[in-house]
This record gives sequence, C-alpha cells and structure tokens, in this order.
Amino acid sequence: MSTQMDPFAQVIDAYKAAVLAKDVNAFVSLYDDNVVVFDLWGTWAMRGVASWRHAIGEWFSSVGSEQVVVSFRDASSLASDELAVGHAIVTYAAFSPEGTPLRSLSNRLTMTLKRSQGTWRIVHEHTSAPVDPSTLKAEIHYKDATKCSTPHLSTQTQGAVMWTHEESIDITATPARIWRLFADVPGWKSWNAGIERIELHGPFTTGATFTMQPPGMDAFVSTLIDVQEHTGFTDETVVDDTRVIVEHRIESQASGQSRVVYSTRITGPDAEEIGPMVTGDFGDVLRALKEMAERG
Repeated sequence: MSTQMDPFAQVIDAYKAAVLAKDVNAFVSLYDDNVVVFDLWGTWAMRGVASWRHAIGEWFSSVGSEQVVVSFRDASSLASDELAVGHAIVTYAAFSPEGTPLRSLSNRLTMTLKRSQGTWRIVHEHTSAPVDPSTLKAEIHYKDATKCSTPHLSTQTQGAVMWTHEESIDITATPARIWRLFADVPGWKSWNAGIERIELHGPFTTGATFTMQPPGMDAFVSTLIDVQEHTGFTDETVVDDTRVIVEHRIESQASGQSRVVYSTRITGPDAEEIGPMVTGDFGDVLRALKEMAERG
C-alpha cells in the first residue's frame, strides 16, 4: 500500500465511520480547534471546534436508534505537503434498526485540510445545495444527469496518482433483493462475466477476505472493509503500492426503484493503468445485475 494516500480520502473514510458509530469524539477529532464550518442548516457559520461539537452531539442524539450511512461520490482533491482541498457530493441515508430505508438527503461538501505534526485535520468545511429558481427551495436530493455516468479524474496528490470512476443504474427491485445478490458471493459469477473463480473466506462481514480470479488472469485477494446490510459493501485490493477501493452502494429511490452505484477510488503509482482494467466492464456488470434482480 502506498504511504502517500490521499489525505481527503483518509478523512472522508474516517468521517463515514464516525457517523455510522455516532461517535462524537471520533468525528470531532477530524477537525482543527479553530475550524470554521459553513453548514447547510440553521446558522451562517460555526467557529471553533466547541460549537461544532455541540451541533454534532445534537445531530447524533436526534437520530436515536436509527443508523445514518454516509456515502461520497465524485470525490476529487489536490494536496501539497501541508494543505489539501477536496470536494464531493455527500449523501446521508437514515435506516431503521431493522435496516429499512427511512429518508436521505444529499449536498455538496468542500473541505480544506491542514497537516499539523503529521496529522491532517479539517480547518474549513463548506456545505451547500443548489436552489430551484422557481421555488427558491434547496434541492437536497441529488439528481444524476445520466443513469450510467462515467466520469474520470486523475490528480497528483503529493506524488501519488488518484483515479476515480463511478457508474450507476436504476433497478426495479427492493434493496433487500439486491442485497441478497450481493451477499451471495459465489453467485456473483451469475451476473459478472469478469469472474472465473471466486471464494469467500468466512461470512460476508466487515474484515472478511475473498479470492477472485478473472478469466485468463492471476487470482488476487480482496478485503471487505465495510459491509452494511441492505446498504452496500466496500472492498479493498492492494497491488504492490497501488490501493483499489470499490464501493457498491444500494440507494432507495422515491420512485420505488433502487439505484446501484459502483464507485471506485484508486491511489498509487499504477492508478491510471489499473483504473480502466478494473472498471471497464462495470456497465455490463450493472446491466446483468439489473436483469437478475428484476427477474425475481
């Protein structure tokens, strides 16, 4: 694994984990003592980590026994030795203790990070949402212009390349139905032609590993770094000094459909070479998954 991992990627991974755990201390530890936050809700600005801690404490308390799952898309960043700037579309999805989708909202998030004594912390955070000019109301539900988008981004981050890619498709099936297909790892071969052999080592839970062999290629081992029932899973594969993370999200839509999103982030010296190899068949895989899920 590269030692020059993108600081923005590190911070948003920790951000997601802290929100899921509703851990105020872990969340606030990502911020500088003198942070300035332009939040979307209630106030124009919060200055200093104490006011931000109070706001986060109220947020986590307000959701009670619900789970809040945070996901990022279209993440992009630039970094120097001491400063980094990143932006993304962030979605907050609430689920009941039984895993039933309750509500969600999205907004635009920009972070400025500063490294102090070897640790990156957020010194400024800015949240915003577009406003519908006809109603003057904020649009808090992300609308993708395409069903299968293929943005590609390459940036230099302290000498390490970052490559990202995302595709999505709408499926007329419940998150539970799609989740059953995800959790059946040996069954992936039914809808992913890029798998010749696959074996899950242990249960389909965070921390488990699986071995996968594409046709005509060597097998590799991946680790499940985040598994959330009915919501999705994220796996990590390390090839020499290049780290490949693929997030498979299930997003419940107001129309009753589900949107499945494959979001890939690759960091390391071979990111631009590996990226197209990893993601080249995502469109075919998603269409095959849609066909199987809708078959019932």
